[in-house]
Amino acid sequence: MYASNSHVEALFPHVSFTGSSHVTSADLVEFLTREQEYLDARLARVYTVPITATEGQASLITIHAWLAAARVGETVYGGTGQVAAVEQFRDWRKQAKEMLKDILEANPPIWPNAARSTPDLSDYTSQQLQTTDATNVKPIFTMGETRLDDTAGVKW
Repeated sequence: MYASNSHVEALFPHVSFTGSSHVTSADLVEFLTREQEYLDARLARVYTVPITATEGQASLITIHAWLAAARVGETVYGGTGQVAAVEQFRDWRKQAKEMLKDILEANPPIWPNAARSTPDLSDYTSQQLQTTDATNVKPIFTMGETRLDDTAGVKW
């Protein structure tokens, strides 16, 4: 994982994540796991994941910790009406996603030493990638068409 429990805990200096707290240490691990999956799914468009290059670690730790912390905050404060607290967590999520977007859109790649994954598009011409020929595609349905449901004999 890019971030650890301690990275997220540092964002909540007055909160203890224990087995009996509102958000337990096990919950925190689950949040980190889910956010790692999200990050890797996004990063896989450009890089081989997980990112192991050292130049990528610092920014990914921050992004990962902010995403997980936003989940913690939304879980703890989401239904309490504490607007300022909820806005802080939304801001962390927004900043993390903006940083991730900047990383993904960087050209040249922001981490040149990270192994870059490139989709194999050798079977397609640029014209095929830009347009689709739909002349031989049959419609799924036609407006106003009456059909019978094979299993129930019901018209829809």
